[in-house]
Amino acid sequence: MRVTMDELRRARLNGNKDFEGFDLTDMDFFGSGLLAGCNLRGACFEVAILSKARFHGADLRDAKLNHADLSGANLRGANLRFASLLGVNLRYADLRGADLIGADLSDALFFGVNHDEDTRWPDGFDVGRTTARVVQK
Repeated sequence: MRVTMDELRRARLNGNKDFEGFDLTDMDFFGSGLLAGCNLRGACFEVAILSKARFHGADLRDAKLNHADLSGANLRGANLRFASLLGVNLRYADLRGADLIGADLSDALFFGVNHDEDTRWPDGFDVGRTTARVVQK
């Protein structure tokens, strides 16, 4: 379902946290905390501006985030299992405790990414080949 930012804000003000399968393509969530802790399973955020947005604790399983800008985003503890993150910008994003098992991170930018020993990477993903840095708890 395609929605506007105003519709999302009204839904959140009414306590709604279920946005499963929503089409949020090309929307601008710069610095927004609107979707922290929400069910966003299967939602589409392709080419969206998510820079500095707060998604901590969100369920983003199977979400499509291809070519989105997540630079500086807070994804702490987010469930990104099997999400599509093709060419996504994750520079300086906070992935501590995030679950990226099965996620497609092809061509993703990782400069300065924060992660810890609780971050779960896809099989075969070599964090050592990126410029990600480990953050101590």
